Amino acid sequence: MAAATLVQTGNFESGQVQQSAIPIALSSVPKKGDALIAVVAASASAGALAAPDASWAVLDAQRTTANGLAAASWWKIAGSAETTSYAFASGSGTAPDYVSGVIAELASASAAPIDAHLVATGTLIAPAEASTATAPSPTVGDYVLAIIATQSGTDSAGYGASPSAGWTIDQTATPRTNATVLAHLAMTAPDTSTAESFAISPGSSGGDYVSFLIFVRATAGSVSGAAQPAFVPGDIVRTATAVVVRPSGVQITASSPTGGSGTYSYQWHRSTSVPFTPSSATLLTGQTMPALNDQTVAPNTRYYYMLQMHDGSTPQNIANTVPQMVLVPVDFVVVGFVGDGISSGIGTTLVNAVQAAQNAIAGALSTPAKPMVVGAINQAVPQTTTHDWLPGGALLGPAVAAFTGAGARYVVVSLGLEDARDDIATSTTDFLANLRAICAYVLAEVPGAGILVNFPSAFNVAVSSPSTFSQNSLARLASYAGVFTQLVAGSAVGGALTGVVLGDQNAFIYFTEAMFDQLSSDGVHPNDLGAAALGSMWGAAFMAAYNGGFKAIASPSLGIGTQSVVTLAFNPS
Repeated sequence: MAAATLVQTGNFESGQVQQSAIPIALSSVPKKGDALIAVVAASASAGALAAPDASWAVLDAQRTTANGLAAASWWKIAGSAETTSYAFASGSGTAPDYVSGVIAELASASAAPIDAHLVATGTLIAPAEASTATAPSPTVGDYVLAIIATQSGTDSAGYGASPSAGWTIDQTATPRTNATVLAHLAMTAPDTSTAESFAISPGSSGGDYVSFLIFVRATAGSVSGAAQPAFVPGDIVRTATAVVVRPSGVQITASSPTGGSGTYSYQWHRSTSVPFTPSSATLLTGQTMPALNDQTVAPNTRYYYMLQMHDGSTPQNIANTVPQMVLVPVDFVVVGFVGDGISSGIGTTLVNAVQAAQNAIAGALSTPAKPMVVGAINQAVPQTTTHDWLPGGALLGPAVAAFTGAGARYVVVSLGLEDARDDIATSTTDFLANLRAICAYVLAEVPGAGILVNFPSAFNVAVSSPSTFSQNSLARLASYAGVFTQLVAGSAVGGALTGVVLGDQNAFIYFTEAMFDQLSSDGVHPNDLGAAALGSMWGAAFMAAYNGGFKAIASPSLGIGTQSVVTLAFNPS
């Protein structure tokens, strides 16, 4: 059993100045879940002493001696929004001339660690008359606070403290004259079952005193104070980014509990069947955090993961999450996507072209006998051109970093639509140079990568918005066909780029025929139906390149003629 331990103390003392506030400062913000104990005292003119707010629970109600020395104590379990200063008050009476207070912060293994005992009140008349106060025997491992408030009358020498063996004096107040209010704190972690005692001796003229023993329990004991908040367990975050499954391991993230003692422990369990009860047989050794990283998995195996959470209460609050099922694949493929609004999903509400392509690739690659996970890292940015994606700009570097961070070995580039706009009008020479620079950068950053370059889809010039998507821009877009063939054939300036292959060649013609029912209202971006069709075409092109080892065709040809394209755009039937 771990003993409760002192973290820090703070005190405040004021003399011969009328003061209604008793501000006590700590050197640092208390940690959530620690116990805070406060004792304040004031001279005869004090009214009802009061805590800063309702989060403080009374330990011992206010005690007032015959000569008007008032003292009281409170406690709380520190929450998540504590401060370094706590202002107690002397109540509705006239502001007293002398006030003092102490706060101790203790880390304890108990959810409700406070058990308090008022020891004595009275008047000391002679300096030789010492008072010994005893209390019920503390439990081994308890941290015991002895807090004494004295009123020294006209004595300027204050008082002397003579704690019994085992005590350590932490704070002593400065002696003052005339109705002095003093507090001092002594503490120990007892290792015997005998009653603890201490003695105080006031100055030569005597004075009232109030003394407390407060046990900070390392185990549950009788409790006076506020009830802890209800324990609310966390849960597994069931999203694609929080549950990551690879042949080499499984990563799962869970949210943390709230309430209870504020101090939580975690243990992950794993089974190959459900339902199951957490036990030593299902326990995953070393997986004791909300984030799981299990690298002891076998490919093509179905696992069920459960997180068990509990706090430090006695009895403990314990909760188990609903199991999360994962199927560990034999292999996985991650594909990165560079593109504009066609790829990012403008005009779609259900699935964009990238998601549809991901589904198509997964359907082609994964089989019951050889399950495979396909991941898509979509870095497309709407209304971007090949100029925007050039190396050294704001887009390509972060996108490639995202690809490599996710383990992507393949990149799909779908650009050109925005380049063809009348207000951009990228020339074929510049378009080729830009596209090659983008691909070269990806290959340099991801050695051995396979890059698929898709030809853009067509748009409806009759309704396109903005108007810069005109008949001229559609013809310009068709003229880019030669750029793609030069790029993958290696006839561009700089020569061939190994691993860069021609992707989908069908979307342009397809959307000249399906523009009225598969493009969104802007006449440019595919709707849900069009995105599904486009993704299927991209997926088929990717699989052709994947199965062919991403080797370039010797003399590729798109077969797109500018005149025929423009005519089709106005005669979709």
